[in-house]
Amino acid sequence: MTTSAKNGKPRRADRPPRVSSEILDSAPPSDVQAERQLLASIMLDPTRLDEVSTLIRRDSFHDGRHGILWNHFENMPAEAASDSTLLIRWLTSAGDLEACGGVKFIAEIAQAEYTAANARHYAGIVAELAARRAIRRRAEGLIQLAQNPTVPIADLRAELAATGEIPSVGEPPAFAKMLSSAELVALDTRPKFLIQNVLVEGMPAIIGGKSKAMKTSIMLDMAVSLGSGRPFLNSFTVAEKMPVAVWSGESGEATIRAKAISIAESKGVFLQDTPTFWNFALPKLSRDDHLDIMGGIITKNRIAVSFVDPLYLALLNAQTASQAGNLFAMGNALEGLSRLSQELKTTIVLLHHFRKTPADTDEPCSLEMLSQSGVGEWARGWILLQRQNPFTGDGKHELLMRTGSSVGFGGLYSVAVDEGVMGEDFTGRKWEVSVSNAGDFREIAKQREQFRRDEHKKKREAENLEADRQEIATAAVKLNRPESKTGLRELVACGHTRFNRAFASLVADGTFQEAEIEKPNGQKYPAWGLREEQ
Repeated sequence: MTTSAKNGKPRRADRPPRVSSEILDSAPPSDVQAERQLLASIMLDPTRLDEVSTLIRRDSFHDGRHGILWNHFENMPAEAASDSTLLIRWLTSAGDLEACGGVKFIAEIAQAEYTAANARHYAGIVAELAARRAIRRRAEGLIQLAQNPTVPIADLRAELAATGEIPSVGEPPAFAKMLSSAELVALDTRPKFLIQNVLVEGMPAIIGGKSKAMKTSIMLDMAVSLGSGRPFLNSFTVAEKMPVAVWSGESGEATIRAKAISIAESKGVFLQDTPTFWNFALPKLSRDDHLDIMGGIITKNRIAVSFVDPLYLALLNAQTASQAGNLFAMGNALEGLSRLSQELKTTIVLLHHFRKTPADTDEPCSLEMLSQSGVGEWARGWILLQRQNPFTGDGKHELLMRTGSSVGFGGLYSVAVDEGVMGEDFTGRKWEVSVSNAGDFREIAKQREQFRRDEHKKKREAENLEADRQEIATAAVKLNRPESKTGLRELVACGHTRFNRAFASLVADGTFQEAEIEKPNGQKYPAWGLREEQ
């Protein structure tokens, strides 16, 4: 417990003191003298403008006159800023001389004794106080909303989440830190594989596919492989054993647990011995507070790779779902996740579904098949999955897996998985997987299509043969006596080729037996009739 300075009574240490009316009524924090010092520094040496322009904007000044003058500094020639006469002429022609305080005000700044070398110091003071005023304005607005009983709590929370970042002070934003060509060449940008030819350190990635393409199962193999240091899908080398986090919100604890244990056993490891962390509630990736919590978990547990399954449940809410097709809105929603990955130097992998089926195409699946705008543009690496045969529920799967990254590697693989079938006693699951190079996908697709056509032709011919057999046999039953082959053919509608094939089949299997008939001219001819039952 701590003691209140006002009345000496104890108060909770974790509860901040009440904001008094004196604080709310006080003037916003400012330092007009520092603002003038900054302006005078620029007038003394206009080249200092580039040094501080990333920290200061027109609205950084508490005194409006200073903001107007600063705006002109950013747009006028350097010689006009450093010469009082030229400066006054510039402001007069722009119609802003009086708005800037007039000739007397300009003269006071120009005649003051300041040091241009301290421009960055003055700019820091001005920027910090501007940030404090901005935070105060936001706080006052939230207080007013909180005091209004007609404002729904959901709207209040949304307003709180939408207040944005606190304005930075001191260091310029990242986009202002330019590199020279020499510095660019000196950068070590060689990619480091976490999984050889599949996953690169620090690059956000997508595991994509349609329903039943085994996205979650492949993700679990990847998570267990990274957590154990064993090869991914028994084929792709893992750099080393590393901590992994899995946020799964769709399959459920029982399914994830059973599959993860089976996969670990197939690799010869115990799942409980891997540094893998699990959660079955999804964060909202567009919320800064949720990203902060994720960042804390990643930092505390030194997570190298984080999986989020699936993206559509983790990213959008009821209010933002209608923006799924808006590239700019989706890019903004994913920006915080990219920043988290960059700041913590961690790899984030999202599971996402296709908006259309890639089956029966002459091309392997691609990023363009991912649903929702901006997801394919966000991903720097990808593992895209499509089935090579329909899902039948027998536990056997043949997949086509396409891997790639913006750094240039890529591959196309055939993945065969046998995960068994769960019995009534909830056993029988396994994880047997093999990977081979898929070669030329177009040739594979052509061969598969020809196979389908051949199978369809065989099925159609078998159906026609059975129909023709039935027609010939029915005609023989109605005739109720042996008849020549020519006579039988005249009784049915099928053509000569189909009749000959069906007739030969009836003779071959013994349905028809040979007999003899005598024509009116006394000649005898071979005939055929249905075999009599013994």
